Formats: sequence, C-alpha cells, structure tokens
Amino acid sequence: MFSYDFRWDIIPSNVDFLLSGMQATLLISAMTLVLAMLGGLVIAVMDMSRFWPARFFAVALGEVIRNTPILVQLLWVYYVLPIVFDVGISAFTALVIGLSLYSSAFIAEVYRAGIQAVPVGHREAAQVLGLNKVQTFAGSSCPRRSG
Repeated sequence: MFSYDFRWDIIPSNVDFLLSGMQATLLISAMTLVLAMLGGLVIAVMDMSRFWPARFFAVALGEVIRNTPILVQLLWVYYVLPIVFDVGISAFTALVIGLSLYSSAFIAEVYRAGIQAVPVGHREAAQVLGLNKVQTFAGSSCPRRSG
C-alpha cells in the first residue's frame, strides 16, 4: 500500500506564504459575504415583486445560478465576461464576482422564505398598531418574553 509522511519541517520556513494565503481567503470571504447578502436581498425582493418582468428575471437568474456548477460560473466570469464586455478583470475580482453571484442566489431563497414565513395575522396586527413594513418584519419574527 502507499504511505505518505507529511513533512512538518517545511511549515516554519513558509509561514509568511501560508499567512498571506489565509489573509487572501478571509478577504475574499468577507467581500463575498457582504456582496452576496446585498445581492440576495435584491433578488428576493424582485422574486416577490408584483411586476412580472422583475419576478421572471429573478426566478430565472436564481434557477440558472443554483443549477450551474460553481466552477463553470467562475470560468465564465473570468474568461467570457471580459470578452463580452471588452474589459480586463483580475482573477481576484472575477473570483469575488463569481462567488457573490453564486451565494446571492442561495441567500435570496433564505430571505424570501423568512419574509414569507411571517403569518398574515402578524402583519394585520402590525398594521392595526400603526407599524410600517420595516417595523413589522423586524419585530414580528422575534418572540418577546413577558415579565
């Protein structure tokens, strides 16, 4: 059988390289998370819109993105978009754009489900109390303790 012994002695001499990789990973993750949350909110609002072209676009975008492998999307963002729009983008930018689009499609479903989970009775009660839509959704999903 094959055996492999990990060479731990190489790590101390490459700590700077490993830390730079960790820094890049954390930066990409943070940027992707922020952009995906904003993009997901936009897609979720469009998905629940009464304006059918916006709803159609959001549903189509979400379905295409969620049902396409992430590697294919990253290759398209890095190679095809610069050709189509005649712009040059760095690998870092393409990665953030691709991961943000991919994550926003999934986050949009979480937002949509959360908004639609607020029962109609809670919305009606909030209207009676004079709350606006933001106050309704911000407060009605959080249970209050009495006493």
